Amino acid sequence: VLNKAPTFVVFLGDIFDSINPPEVIRRLFMARVKRILDKEIPVVIIIGNHDTNGQVFSLSSEMGLHDKLFVVAKPTVLDFDMVGFLFLPWQKDGIDLPKRSKLPDFCFGHLEVDGVELGVQHYVLKIGRASCRERV
Repeated sequence: VLNKAPTFVVFLGDIFDSINPPEVIRRLFMARVKRILDKEIPVVIIIGNHDTNGQVFSLSSEMGLHDKLFVVAKPTVLDFDMVGFLFLPWQKDGIDLPKRSKLPDFCFGHLEVDGVELGVQHYVLKIGRASCRERV
C-alpha cells in the first residue's frame, strides 16, 4: 500500500476475529494503520458484525485524532478526488441511507444477504485473503 499511493484504504469490517483481541494484535494493527496515515493516505474502517463500535473507536482515539481516519458506524458518503463513495457498516435492522442530491459512484459495505447459499463451493480465509475450494 505504501508504495502504490492509493487514493484511500478501506477495511471492510471484522478487523479482529474476536471482540477482545490480544493486545499485541491490536498494537500491530494500529502500527500498520498509523504507517498509512503518516503517508497522508486516508483510511476508512467500516464496522462489521464482529466489531463493536467502542472497540474500533478506541483504536482511533489511541492513535490520536487524525483528519484522514474515518470510522464508519452508520451509512456514510465520503468524497475522494471528486468521486462519491457510500460506506455501509453492518446493520442489524435495515439501512437508512444518507440523503444526497447525487447518488454516490461506488459502494463498499459489510453486508449480510438473506437467502444466499454458497452452493458446491465454500470460501476459506487464508492470511487475509479469501480462496475458494471444492467441498470434500
